[in-house]
Amino acid sequence: MSKLVHRERSLRQAIPLSKDFEARSVQPNQYFPSSGLDIYHAIQEPTEIEISYTHHLLVLQMFCPDEHHFRQVNRFAGKEYDGSFSPGSLFLLPGKTPTFFAWNQTDESVLFTIEPQTLQQIAIETNCLNPDRVELRPILYNKDPKLEFFAKAFYEEMQHNGLGGQLYGESLANLLLIHLLRNYCAFEPKFRQYRGGLPAQKLQQAIDYIQANLDQKLSLEAIAQQLNMSVYHFCDLFKQSTGIAPYKYVLQQRVERAKQLLKDEERAIVDIALECGFANQTHLNKHFRKFTGTTPKAYRKE
Repeated sequence: MSKLVHRERSLRQAIPLSKDFEARSVQPNQYFPSSGLDIYHAIQEPTEIEISYTHHLLVLQMFCPDEHHFRQVNRFAGKEYDGSFSPGSLFLLPGKTPTFFAWNQTDESVLFTIEPQTLQQIAIETNCLNPDRVELRPILYNKDPKLEFFAKAFYEEMQHNGLGGQLYGESLANLLLIHLLRNYCAFEPKFRQYRGGLPAQKLQQAIDYIQANLDQKLSLEAIAQQLNMSVYHFCDLFKQSTGIAPYKYVLQQRVERAKQLLKDEERAIVDIALECGFANQTHLNKHFRKFTGTTPKAYRKE
């Protein structure tokens, strides 16, 4: 095993992770599902780093060439972890926390960088009873199946150029931030609970807006703004009212519109995909098959 040595030296001023990451990473890949949250797919050579980042940093190990001999050293918040880091392992570094990292093999991970103000804004939007006390706990090593799910889901999105669509990425981002608030705050936040779904008028307003903009790049924020609500509040109450998440409802409606347009055999399927708000024909094919069990081409022949 390679020897990892901690060299004492003065820390630099806190910097954005992007500057440090781009200098060290092999095959950099970045994804922006929503404002205040950036996601990186990182393949990095063995190294030692002593640094402080401006943003919160969540790292989930994806793959390593030899997990039985892969060694990670994390030192921050007055604590140390020195041991194996198998796929699914994670660490969480609050922003502006001086830290030392080291690892002895090339590793592949998914990194989440979160603006501190973003978590506080989510706390305000969810009507958290103590948004001014939002402070993430430092975690040197942990396993969390839900965070592992988010990492794998975003990894798939990066590998397939966001094939799930903008609304899917936004929904995942919203759920990730809520999970961090609920499970990794220094002081456990108390969330107000909402019941009963959207009022009938607001539900119809949301549906009308979605139907009128199916061919556009819909976002959760844009829909929520039409109802003068926060994204979290809207998503929660919309699902209570309809039984499905907003992004799934939008996909469902886009597929339904595609089914109607496919009746016109003069229309090219690629044009139908764009008219229904899909990024391309591949995007349409994926979701059309998911909802109908067949492809647009086969459906047209039925």
